[in-house]
Amino acid sequence: MKIRYVDPPVFVDIGNIVASYSLEQSASLGGSISPDSKTGNFAMGGAGRFSNTPTITYTPLTGSAFIQGLATPLKPELVFVTIQNGLPADAILFTTIFSINGLRNQSASLAGITPADPDFHRVRKLMRNIQLSGEVRIYVREDQSQRQSYVLTLPVRNVSPEIQADLGELRRLLKLDPEATEFSLVYGPVASSNREIAVLTQWPTSFVAGRTLLINFG
Repeated sequence: MKIRYVDPPVFVDIGNIVASYSLEQSASLGGSISPDSKTGNFAMGGAGRFSNTPTITYTPLTGSAFIQGLATPLKPELVFVTIQNGLPADAILFTTIFSINGLRNQSASLAGITPADPDFHRVRKLMRNIQLSGEVRIYVREDQSQRQSYVLTLPVRNVSPEIQADLGELRRLLKLDPEATEFSLVYGPVASSNREIAVLTQWPTSFVAGRTLLINFG
């Protein structure tokens, strides 16, 4: 409804959590003896009940916290981790990426909708094909300076000729070095070299410094 009527978004944070526990126990013991008989009936039972009813208070974000939540973009590595976790690569790129290596996604403004570059949709399709091949992997490693970096591997060994062709076309469309196997993912509109993949997510601000993502096409 807020999107439909162009209302400003609202971000909330968890203010506090109050846990309320209750424990109930009961026991019963009974029996009966007939005066005309030497036998009797005895019964014993017990019951217990435990419940947990937490109360969560949400607090609307205001001031600088609201601006940060509104304007901070998705980190590029999160986009590729989402793809690695199984969500369709073509849909994720369409909904989270503004541009990749200069190829612009569809955009909307008060003047109307600007169509995406045709090659952008082709990149989405190629990434989906590669994803469906089962050869997309992402893992965390430390580089020589002991900084944390992310590595996405797209191996070309032991894959079908069709996937090898898709990897080659992907390199060509993104203007990547055909001989390189690793590419640093950076936040920005254009790449500074043919060994970088520059990504603008849908909320463009400065990317967190000191963290890079290496994409391996080896």
